[in-house]
Amino acid sequence: MEVCVVNLSKSAVSQDVIYKNVNLILETLDKLKVKVPEKFKSLTVVFNDSNDMANLNKKFRGKDGPTDVLSFEGVDKSSLGEVVLCVDVIESRGKFMNETVLLILHGILHLLGYEHECGGEKEKIMFDLQKKAFSLILEKGICY
Repeated sequence: MEVCVVNLSKSAVSQDVIYKNVNLILETLDKLKVKVPEKFKSLTVVFNDSNDMANLNKKFRGKDGPTDVLSFEGVDKSSLGEVVLCVDVIESRGKFMNETVLLILHGILHLLGYEHECGGEKEKIMFDLQKKAFSLILEKGICY
């Protein structure tokens, strides 16, 4: 899958490392029998600062303040979509790349139809899958 990295933040982000990790996420999901439909040929990963993320969070979710990750379906039918990350929130949590990979995984799961906002069984399914996939990703060790 083609991965486009857009860095709108002031922080340095290695496109190569993001690309490797996204491919590892997709390989791991495939091993867990979570298939990305073949029609999707691209994914965009966007890095934003707190102000821009707060604006997106307000506009699309009606919530104040920045959030860590948002997912948007692709406007092009061949795009899985966009995973938008807030660098400031990620940096406040510690290991930048590990947290980035976890949030990209989370965003991809949303783009594939997994949800947790309503709680219950859907939340359990999503977070169990996310936990299992992230553990396998960490075993591979690419995060940096």
